[in-house]
Amino acid sequence: MFPKIGNFSNSAYYSKPSSQIFNNEPKLYPNYGKVYALPRPYYQQYPNPGSNERSFYHEKAEKVHEKSLERKLLYLKNRQINIEKEKIRDEVFKLYNISISNFELRRMTYEQLLTKVVKIHQKFKENTAALIIQQSWRNYILRKDPNYMKRIRLARRLAKIKSKKYTPNEAAVVIQRIYRGHRVRLEYDIIRGKYRIENNNKYFGDVQIKLKQDSAKIIWKYWANFRDARNAKIKKEEAERIKQQKEKERREAEELRKLQARKTIVNREIPPQAVQKLKKASTLTKGGRVV
Repeated sequence: MFPKIGNFSNSAYYSKPSSQIFNNEPKLYPNYGKVYALPRPYYQQYPNPGSNERSFYHEKAEKVHEKSLERKLLYLKNRQINIEKEKIRDEVFKLYNISISNFELRRMTYEQLLTKVVKIHQKFKENTAALIIQQSWRNYILRKDPNYMKRIRLARRLAKIKSKKYTPNEAAVVIQRIYRGHRVRLEYDIIRGKYRIENNNKYFGDVQIKLKQDSAKIIWKYWANFRDARNAKIKKEEAERIKQQKEKERREAEELRKLQARKTIVNREIPPQAVQKLKKASTLTKGGRVV
């Protein structure tokens, strides 16, 4: 039924069940009638185990393996580069708040990305310097003229008004609106000033009362400490004076007793044994003789 094409030992036809051969179902069997190759015999794929020959298939397999290794190494290298690029992108977003899309990141090489980061950094430094200069200039102008910003805002409003073309009625409405706003702002400033003055008076009155109370407490504390120290000192001096008085009285009594004892010894007759004892006593001798 089918013509013989090639050697049937290593090729064959795709077929379908015999019951459906003559049914028109090409979609279910798209490979019907095509030839497919069967695997080659074992002895054609591998050389003789006893010989040192290398077959064509061995060499081809080694080349395929080398290419696969090269592809793997290239993939790993590209993957490492992509990881580094993603890290750089995250750092750029963190430092400068600038996002780089994945599409742009894939298109750029590592060197191009570094060049772009350098440019971003230079631009960031320029913007920072410009902001510092502008802020310093504004502060300088405000120190010299406090109404500078008001005049700038007024000039902008006037420029906006001049840029439009008004009819007389519209111009009158604009003038009235500006004047009414100015008058209301003045009234508001007056009311706000009064309110702030009242609040300040109340606040400083409370502060004054609190300071008086605190100062009274502090003064009383120091006065109590001084009073206690003074009373303690007076008590100590009084105790010392009483002690000295008692010591003085005791000494006077002792002197009086000694004087009376001397008078008694001189007036009465002293036996020789007592005289010898008195000579030995230092309290009753003076210059080696009885006083």
